[in-house]
Amino acid sequence: MNEDRSASNDQNKYIKNNRNKAPFKVFLIVFSLCFITIVSIFFYEKWLNSQVIEWKTEGESEAFNHKWDEAENLLQEAYETRPGIEGIEASLTAVKDAKEFERSVERLSSQLDAEEIEKAEIEMDKMIEKMEARQNELYFLYKDQLIELRDESVILGIQNDIEHPLSMQALAGKLLEISDMESEFAVQVKNQIKEKIAQETIAEASEKMESYQFSEALNIVEIGLGYTSNHEDLLAFKAEIKEARLAYQTEEYDRLQDAMKEAEREDHFNRTESVSIKEWDVVTSEPGTIELMGKVENRGTRQIKDIRLTWGIFNNKDELVSESTVSVNPSDLMVNEEGEFKDSISLEGEELNAEIMNITWDVE
Repeated sequence: MNEDRSASNDQNKYIKNNRNKAPFKVFLIVFSLCFITIVSIFFYEKWLNSQVIEWKTEGESEAFNHKWDEAENLLQEAYETRPGIEGIEASLTAVKDAKEFERSVERLSSQLDAEEIEKAEIEMDKMIEKMEARQNELYFLYKDQLIELRDESVILGIQNDIEHPLSMQALAGKLLEISDMESEFAVQVKNQIKEKIAQETIAEASEKMESYQFSEALNIVEIGLGYTSNHEDLLAFKAEIKEARLAYQTEEYDRLQDAMKEAEREDHFNRTESVSIKEWDVVTSEPGTIELMGKVENRGTRQIKDIRLTWGIFNNKDELVSESTVSVNPSDLMVNEEGEFKDSISLEGEELNAEIMNITWDVE
């Protein structure tokens, strides 16, 4: 009986002790759950932050590889997850702008392919303004491509310009504009300009050759060769000019020699044969007076002056018995002009003959 009572008391004590421990256990369980939850949230948030940073880094990396959709998706997810993390929104905006910038580059390229130069120049200006205003590093991914497109625009413009007549100096200026460009298109247009320069050079030099200005023609060719080094057509034309100059100089020398000989013959004629006696007559005007009268003509090529005739009276034995000198009037005779002379000698006798013995004159 006593044993039953004792067992009952022990049982009551156990129940009482368990009742006293129950709140503590509940607290312990709740605390444990809260702790685990907080720790889990902490580590989750930490992982999520790390994941967001990873998305941001990967998205920026994809952007620099021109993978705009992948980059935009990663950055958009990172932004929606952690909009407060510094740099995510800026990177997302930069990617969207770069994606649009790529479309502008493609549009510019299409315009140039269609040779819509004016539209391309407008598009280029807009892109440059955008690059300067926004300072988006992703824009510089297209730096080389933009340089190529800008060069292509310049080359297309020059190619259109040289389809119209331009002076050699203007063509040289066009060549200088693209002298540093080494693309296949640039080399092609350079060759076109050089051909134009060669053609213009030959045309200008030919005009000088036609007026026998060989030195000027050679100078023009040398200038052309300065722009188109070792151009075959210009080198050949230069040799042609030299040959023509040598032939002309030879002909000129021959002409000069002929002219000198002709001048000598002409001078000799003017000094020895230019005065011609057109008519003359001798009459006895009165007993013991013999008169000489007549005309002369200047048949030379220069003016003559101081024409004097010497005439004499001969007997029947051809002996000179008297002589006189008379001047022609006027004293100066132009080419093809006539002059007159008149003189008399007093002499008596029979069978006398008059002769003109000599004529002298001076040449102007």
